[in-house]
Amino acid sequence: MPVRAVILLNVGPPFGGFRLAARPGMLGLDYPDAFVALERAIERAYTLLSAHRPADWPTIAQTGFDLAIPRLGEREGFIDFTGSAMSDEAGEVVARACFPFPAWPFGGWVVYEGRHRALDGTWTPFTTEELTRLW
Repeated sequence: MPVRAVILLNVGPPFGGFRLAARPGMLGLDYPDAFVALERAIERAYTLLSAHRPADWPTIAQTGFDLAIPRLGEREGFIDFTGSAMSDEAGEVVARACFPFPAWPFGGWVVYEGRHRALDGTWTPFTTEELTRLW
């Protein structure tokens, strides 16, 4: 299950930087359509990763993620990843998709999702506890 968040301020790297965040609906900053579009983009990204060996992922990240970019009407967001490879075929990947606020450069609507990749190529979603540590 992905984690939805509204990032009010993000300073530093996308994973591990300083963040002030709220859950959707707090402060009147819910945007359900954006969250659905972000979750769909993450699903497309994991589908793309599943079609390739982990050793090929860096090349795909440079050229192949155009189809996974979140879009909502004319708005375009971004998607980025972090993770660790435990071997050539296993590891974990955490995706973050975001639509930045139109007038505020430091935050936006964000969805995080993490998955473990087994040696046989199957994916297991992160637990709620594992995802909670990310944001």
